Amino acid sequence: MSIKIMIKRRFKEPVSAETLEIIDEIRMKALKDKGYIGGETLVNCDDSKEVLVISSWSSLEEWEAWYEKKEWEELEKKLLPHLDGEVNVTAFMPRADYLKKS
Repeated sequence: MSIKIMIKRRFKEPVSAETLEIIDEIRMKALKDKGYIGGETLVNCDDSKEVLVISSWSSLEEWEAWYEKKEWEELEKKLLPHLDGEVNVTAFMPRADYLKKS
């Protein structure tokens, strides 16, 4: 069952090219890991302080394994001083997989 991970960050200032490069570096680390399918980074059109990263993974277990390895943590620390609040990470499954579980 594939999943989508939504990572929402709110920054104190409009997001900069340097900040987006750090987010891209995190994605590059994920690219090398088992289960990563792909992803994209979106900047809110109405509020350039808000960034949403959507990544696709083969399974929740593979996402959790990558997340627990914390290879991304040093890069995330570079973002922390610029964040306005907590990072919101949410996993979503496709509708058909959800219905199979029921």
